[in-house]
Amino acid sequence: MVFEQFAQRAVYFSKHFGQLPRVLVLYGGETNEREVSIQSGKAVVKGLKEGKAEVIEYEVSSWEELLAELPKLKYDVDVVFNLIHGGKGEDGSLHALLDMLKIPYVGSNQVASALAMHKEYCKFIWSALGLNIPSYCLVSSDRDKCKPKKEDYPLIVKPANEGSSNGITKVTNEAQLNQAVIKALRFSDKVLIEQFIEGREITVSIIDGEAFTPIEIIPVNEVYDYHAKYVANDTQFFCPPKNIPENQFSILYEQAKLAYSSIGARHWGRVDFIVDSQGIPWILEVNLIPGMTSHSLVPQAAAEQGMTFSQLVCGLVSLANYKLEYK
Repeated sequence: MVFEQFAQRAVYFSKHFGQLPRVLVLYGGETNEREVSIQSGKAVVKGLKEGKAEVIEYEVSSWEELLAELPKLKYDVDVVFNLIHGGKGEDGSLHALLDMLKIPYVGSNQVASALAMHKEYCKFIWSALGLNIPSYCLVSSDRDKCKPKKEDYPLIVKPANEGSSNGITKVTNEAQLNQAVIKALRFSDKVLIEQFIEGREITVSIIDGEAFTPIEIIPVNEVYDYHAKYVANDTQFFCPPKNIPENQFSILYEQAKLAYSSIGARHWGRVDFIVDSQGIPWILEVNLIPGMTSHSLVPQAAAEQGMTFSQLVCGLVSLANYKLEYK
């Protein structure tokens, strides 16, 4: 279904514009995810060129530079494909600028992006909808922290507004908790201390409102952190996951789409779960600018649907550009 829609849109743009729209691919930025962003951006540039799109690539060094340069590029491009992970590239700031300049872009709008980037806001919404989320508390310094009881351990400590699993730690006692909070505060001004859910790590990619085949992630270490995501070659991925009944797939699809749509997300994204031993899915977070590297999950899910990387990225551009006929 999604692949067919993408193909139809590609034909439409080829017929009306002679080629796919001119795409400005933004990557880089100032955050700890800069290197991953560069990898993602260059992969997308290559995929778009394979699809015969005209591409301008732009490695961003600073927010101030982007503020100055984007207005100059406004009339040279039809759509922006933003691959800046974290910071102002992901928290809604860049999206607001693009809206102000009236430049179409791939991905969710300002509000959805801000919600997704601040994990505690998503938790408020999902809890109100009755979705399962790990219990948690939010702290803003190593001194201002919740006081877990001994039976509450183990816990997961992570930055409240950081991606790529930077600064995430599993802790089993108070001494480890204090150190983990200090570590997480290097990446964010707020830290989530969450209930640790024992289970299988599953992610569901969503493109154009459709949930793709789930992927199970099995890192060598207990936590699927930055190293496991982008560096290690021994993390295992299973698409579809092994030994999960078909009826559980439908539950994952339903909850992923609800979590995604409830914050106003659009075009593409990924919803991460832990599925416990009872088969209950617990939502961890939603990512609205997922990685697009060789280790990344959305391209893996698309490949399971028979979609090449080039078809995936050209299709995403067509979503952002679907109303060009009104120009």
